[in-house]
Amino acid sequence: MNLFVGSLSENYFVNPNGLAFDFTNKSDITFIEFVGANNTLYSVKKKLDFYKKFLFSKLAKHINVVIVGDNKLNGKLYTCNYSGVLGTCNSVWELGNILYNKIYIENNTKKTVVFGDCGGSLPAILTSTIVPYHSINFTTPYYQVIGGNHDFDTSQYSIWFAREICVHVHNTENSYKQYFDTLDFYEQYTRNQSNYLNLHWANTVVGTDLLFRDKAKLLPKRSNFKIIDHLVPSTVEGHLLASYLVKTKKWYQMIIEEIKIQQSIIDTFNKNSVAG
Repeated sequence: MNLFVGSLSENYFVNPNGLAFDFTNKSDITFIEFVGANNTLYSVKKKLDFYKKFLFSKLAKHINVVIVGDNKLNGKLYTCNYSGVLGTCNSVWELGNILYNKIYIENNTKKTVVFGDCGGSLPAILTSTIVPYHSINFTTPYYQVIGGNHDFDTSQYSIWFAREICVHVHNTENSYKQYFDTLDFYEQYTRNQSNYLNLHWANTVVGTDLLFRDKAKLLPKRSNFKIIDHLVPSTVEGHLLASYLVKTKKWYQMIIEEIKIQQSIIDTFNKNSVAG
């Protein structure tokens, strides 16, 4: 059964392996979600259609929507899009070129808002070298692929799962080894004061997540960069912050807030252009 819908040349496209977009209603803003390893058995079409309707209901205007994931087979082969999206492209760089062409060349987007969880932060920050993203927002981001077991604190199950994913990526995508530590990409991204970077962690993170949380403090302190710590109940596993934020609706509030910020920037620019 062919679950593909449309083609890359059309404004509505679904590749069930991890790429879907809806540009059927032209908008100045594109919202992108990079789905992480914690949610690999998802339907990109379901996510796409949900966000398209949800954003219109909250903003009273259409927003372009793109969903990016790595839904290979049963999710066991999640590779953070280093090998692209099965059936559409073969590398994260090809993915970046597809996104750039679709978002900016074909549809004239002015501002792009990106959200990602866990391993979704890796393809998001790598493609940002090709695709201009104006607002990047990550929950419990992974920005390093570590291949050795001794480099991990496996004190929680989700951390153990993330360790297995990292080892798998390390072993299967070795040709991308020079891109396995992406901290420098964050520093480069925030050099542009027009870019906004928000990194979110739960206050209960341990092990590798805490390591990454502490490493984020090494990034230069800039006005366009924030580290946000969320107070969560002790029963909520820290690594699963995104799930908690979705359950409490905070995730959606954050998306709306970031889109409104970018819309206000567009409105201010348009107003000054008219005045000038």
